[in-house]
Amino acid sequence: GNQGIGSYRTLPQLGVANYPFNGSIQSGSAMVSWRGPVDSDIKWETTAQYNLGVDFGWFNNRLTFTADYYYKKTRDLLQEVKIPSSTGFSNKLTNSGNVTNKGLELTLGITPVDSHGWHWNINANLAFNKNEIGGLNGDQYANTLWYGADNVFIQRNGCPIGAIYGYVEDGFYNNEAAVRADPQYTFASDALVKSKIGEIRYLDLNHDGKINEADRTIIGDTNPDYTWGLTNNLTWKDLSLSFMLQGSHGNDIFNGNLQDIKLGNIGNITVCIILFGVNGGSFEPPYSKCSTLTISLFNWLTNQPTIRYKQFFQ
Repeated sequence: GNQGIGSYRTLPQLGVANYPFNGSIQSGSAMVSWRGPVDSDIKWETTAQYNLGVDFGWFNNRLTFTADYYYKKTRDLLQEVKIPSSTGFSNKLTNSGNVTNKGLELTLGITPVDSHGWHWNINANLAFNKNEIGGLNGDQYANTLWYGADNVFIQRNGCPIGAIYGYVEDGFYNNEAAVRADPQYTFASDALVKSKIGEIRYLDLNHDGKINEADRTIIGDTNPDYTWGLTNNLTWKDLSLSFMLQGSHGNDIFNGNLQDIKLGNIGNITVCIILFGVNGGSFEPPYSKCSTLTISLFNWLTNQPTIRYKQFFQ
């Protein structure tokens, strides 16, 4: 099970809540709204799992190989879920949904040298994992990352934990004709059309002629396709040397650094900003104008430019 919830979360928490009565303000108390109501039926998470593995050894175990398949399913997940604001609250800690993890781990061990005081051992591993969410009543979102960066990670049945939710990039507006070709700007003013040149263009997935929440979809996955590691241990008498390599491939990351691309906070300046000054204010492919839609925390858009394919090697 899982007991990773805050202290006393199974009990209501009261706060000061004065109220008018008989023509004057009276002292009172009520449940704090940010904590949500108490679920009287909350319980432990439950987990069922099994493993199946095989081990091989050859040449007095100087060459070994292990394959391990695992399956793990956790039910009644303890998590905050969104509830209708008409209840007086916005969220509630309860048991909701399940998550399944299954995968394969492969390990290879080699001892190429073991004589005359020398010993060299190599261990390599390769791991694949797939997780999937199920049992939810509807889509849920992870907590807000910071002000303006809402609903970045979605929890949806059949999808993995860490799915990134946002808009799909479709190039950018490189001239007025390209802006006018977009149905939402066909009859816009000249000033507005000119202001959109260099802005990122997004796919209208539901073909209603405008970009809104209905056009968001899953655009990334933070889970790697596979991870690997390689360890070497070399010893000679009382001296030893060891080093390790490890890698993670195929996972996407959410590039929160783009929040810094604004006048009040320039901690990370991207190539497009530099080229804007170098080219005298013109935008050349593949660098589009850094849109106010993506550089302002007050109009933050989670989109493909903020998602990066990640390959990690160390």
